[in-house]
Amino acid sequence: QQLGPEATFRIVETNGFLALDIPVESPLVRKLQKVVRQAGGSGKPQGVSYFADTGPFTAGGITSVLFGAGNIAQAHTADEYLELDQLYRATEVILTLLTENAGRSILGE
Repeated sequence: QQLGPEATFRIVETNGFLALDIPVESPLVRKLQKVVRQAGGSGKPQGVSYFADTGPFTAGGITSVLFGAGNIAQAHTADEYLELDQLYRATEVILTLLTENAGRSILGE
């Protein structure tokens, strides 16, 4: 685009990352919300402003969500840690989601 008779600019992406874009109404998001609530979490979807491997999967046609244990503020720092309770709850959520989708529920429903 031209700003004036002597000034022009051009935007060139040199190091881009694919964004994750999944509707909150998606069946996968709804299932994950339900299981997170059953495990004692809020189940509220949130957007984030950092790179994750979910973007390329979604761009390739694979429905994806970003889910994990812990607090992102503690991740990738010199003092990074994860409380075991958070790991156990995240593991329960993932196992439940997998088994429910396989036609079985580890919750006894």
